[in-house]
Formats: sequence, C-alpha cells, structure tokens
Amino acid sequence: MNNQGITILNEKSSNTDFAVLELSTKAVKLLIGPQKELVKQDGFTFRDNYDNFNFQHFYRTADKPEAGKGLNPEMIMDMNYFNRKVIRSIKKMLSEINRRDINKVVCVATAAYRNAINQEEILESIKENCGINVKILNKKEEAETTYFAFVNSKPEYIDVEEAQILIDQGGGSSEVTFFQNNEMVQTHSLGFGTTDIQKELFNNIPNDSETLNEGFERCKLFTHSHLRDMYLEANKANLFDAEYDLCVGVGTAITKATGKKGNPRQHCFEMSTDFLEDKMKFAKSKLQEFSGSTTLELRDALKEFGDLSGKGGRMQEFLTVSIGLPMIVELLGKFSIDSLMVSGTGLWYGAYFQEIYKS
Repeated sequence: MNNQGITILNEKSSNTDFAVLELSTKAVKLLIGPQKELVKQDGFTFRDNYDNFNFQHFYRTADKPEAGKGLNPEMIMDMNYFNRKVIRSIKKMLSEINRRDINKVVCVATAAYRNAINQEEILESIKENCGINVKILNKKEEAETTYFAFVNSKPEYIDVEEAQILIDQGGGSSEVTFFQNNEMVQTHSLGFGTTDIQKELFNNIPNDSETLNEGFERCKLFTHSHLRDMYLEANKANLFDAEYDLCVGVGTAITKATGKKGNPRQHCFEMSTDFLEDKMKFAKSKLQEFSGSTTLELRDALKEFGDLSGKGGRMQEFLTVSIGLPMIVELLGKFSIDSLMVSGTGLWYGAYFQEIYKS
C-alpha cells in the first residue's frame, strides 16, 4: 500500500495507535487498534501464533451512507448526495479519531470509488472537507488485502497452503479469488454486487403482479449471467480441476446469514449449502410478512420505511440475504465445495495488518 492513503493528523502526538478508514460502496468503517498489542518488542507478530488475534484489541464502528446509491447509470457520482451523506459519515469517524488523539489514519476505498467516472472530484471533496488522503484500491489489491485479514486472524488449525477460494461480495462489486500455497493464483471482479442486484430487482419489474419469488428468480438469472465470463476464465486456467479445501466468505449477506450478531461471533462460523438455502427461504418469507407477495409491494414498503433502521433496516437485511446468497450457493456448487467459512475480519483489518508489517 503506498502513502497516497496515509494522513498524519498530529505529528506531536505520542500515541502509537493508528486508525483505518474503509470507504466501501455501502459503508464508512473505522478501525482503531493498539499497535503495542500487535507487535512485540522482540518482533513477535500474529504470524507466529494466530491464537493471539483478539477482537478486543480493536475499536471498530461503522456508518452506512450508501455511497453506491449516489452513482447514476453512467457511473457519475452525484456530488450533492456524496457531500450530504458520505462526507458527513467520514467527519463523524474523524471526530472519534481526534477524540482518541490518533496520529495516523490509513484510508482505503473500494468499488464505488474505483468505478466512479468523477473519482478525482470525489477525492478532492474528501481532502477539502475532511483533510485526509484516500487510496483507491484496484481489484487485485482489494482481494489481497481482504485475504490478508483472514490469514492473520484465522484459527491455527486452518492451513493456508491448501487450495482456497475467497468470495468477497460487496455492494458495488464482488471478487472471487483463488489461492494456493498462500499465494494468489487468479482473481476475478464480477463488476456487480448486492446494490446492483437490488437495482435489477426494483428497476426492471416486468408487471405490477410479479410475485417476490418471480422477482428473486429474475435476480438469480441476472447473477448467473454475470458469472459466466468468470467460469470461462477459470476453465481456461484449469481452476475447476483443483480440489478446494476451504471457501472463505465476506459480505453483508454472508454475515447476516449466520444469525449471529457482531464480527467476533461471526468470525470462522461455518455454513453448509443446506444452511444457506434455509436462510434464503426464511428471509424471503419474512419479506412477504413485512410487505406482501409482490415485488412492487416490497419496493413501496422499503420506500415507506426507509432502509437504515427499525422495520426498514430489518427488511433491507432480509432483502440482502435473499438476493446475495444465490451467488454464493451457485459458486460453492460450481467448485464442488459444500460449505463456506465466514471471515469477520474484512478489508479494514487487512489494511491494518499491512500497515503494521510494512513499518
């Protein structure tokens, strides 16, 4: 990671802790951890004993301004929306950083920022309004950083030298990455995420009487059509011939499917394909209870209640599970894997570990 995403806030501060800000398509995430707990004077790190990873070492919080919803079909960010929603969230996180007298901030951004035609305007707004630098990660960097988080927080019994797949399902993009012997073999960015699937569901309703089940089937076809190019590339690289020992998953649909609250409880929780299928059925049934039996009724209900808190927030969670998990189940079946392990340490933890090992 280069210095483009690093900002020194107070050079006189004696605080050795530092913060990571992750700007994702959906959220603004803040992670702060005590460096002295992670790197010992004798050079000891998590690489020597994975059991030393502890979520209690970190302060973490997140806000959901939904940056991806500010992108129009031409991938131009609405700066009025961005400044009203996202800048406000970043400032909220900076207030916490300043309150804790943190000296250094590492800020990374993902798909919505990477895909925006006017990304320079976005970066300038963040710099002008918040005073921080941002590193927009490319697809390979994002996959490597996310995997690095899991490698440095996994249980000791997991062998990273075995063949593994990482599925990182975001709001604005999804990455599928193949690893062997702790090295990346190939990564694929699918160019869509759960925000895009939701847009497909609500923006292309064929008629007022379309049932929710019909709408979800339409989304499954949309998802499958976006996976076909990846299958062709994977086949060319003989990736279907490998026997994969582990599939690691990151993303809101995945963590919500666990039924467990908070990253510490979700981390390394294993879910079978049958478990995931049951979660999808349950989420769909709850949506019908909340809104009715048609796609149009669900769209109108979300507009009425909003999608950030209360009833609207629960509806949005069930919707994300309903439209996000079909991609996960399809990929597991395609690569003959019968379960998925959840990573509760996503990109922000990876950026944190990379900065520690760099220094």
